[in-house]
Amino acid sequence: MRAAGAALLLALFAGCRSGPRPVVVLEEYDTGFRGGVDTVRFVLYDDGRAVFLAKEDPSVPRYASAVLAEAERAEILALARAAEPEAGAYDLHLMPHLLDVRLHLFRRGRGAVVAVYGNLGASGDDRAEAPPAFLAAYDRLRGFRHPAAAPWNPEAVVVMVDTVNAYDEPAPSWPEGWPAIGDASARVDAYGWTELRLPIERLPEVAALQHPFNRPSAVTMGGRRVGFAYRLAFPGEEAWINPSCGPLQEAARDR
Repeated sequence: MRAAGAALLLALFAGCRSGPRPVVVLEEYDTGFRGGVDTVRFVLYDDGRAVFLAKEDPSVPRYASAVLAEAERAEILALARAAEPEAGAYDLHLMPHLLDVRLHLFRRGRGAVVAVYGNLGASGDDRAEAPPAFLAAYDRLRGFRHPAAAPWNPEAVVVMVDTVNAYDEPAPSWPEGWPAIGDASARVDAYGWTELRLPIERLPEVAALQHPFNRPSAVTMGGRRVGFAYRLAFPGEEAWINPSCGPLQEAARDR
């Protein structure tokens, strides 16, 4: 097993908005798509609520939520905390286009992340070399289900627009009346992408614009051809997305 940056990755929640804060997060970064695609698999919040991916769907993922009993929360926290000493970034495979899995643990305003790249499926050939406590938490959280769960929708759809790189594939038109580059509501993130927020009800329409294999996909917006991808907005997501509010994501990926 090869680890790079095995030191614990820590950051404060300075400047983050109030509300339920994440305690444990499992997300997957699919490098098989151009630009990568993030999928949040599981989040446990400090108010006891868990949100998890209940149905696999490449275009419109379905989430569910449940308030966990104290014993259920304790089990998940124990699994995640057992993996905390393994914090760092691990490359387990040289082949491209696999999953980069990240397990985040937050407590007392600080966070640690274990980032593992490789084939971690049930018959994956990298499982034997994965950090053992991380693997136990991964298996439990990735397949999490709850009998009292109810359907749950994220806060919004966040469309990320790439105005720098060239896109030469066919480009459908961005719908009139939707937020677009140049709007007052648009903001540029730390990586130079323009972020646009749309109501969650727009998710099926946004997904229909996305090319099934090219992500980002080309779209014509404001009279120019740009690339776009999208993600779902979660409460407290600044903790694992914004480097000033959670573990340093790019440090975890920079192996």
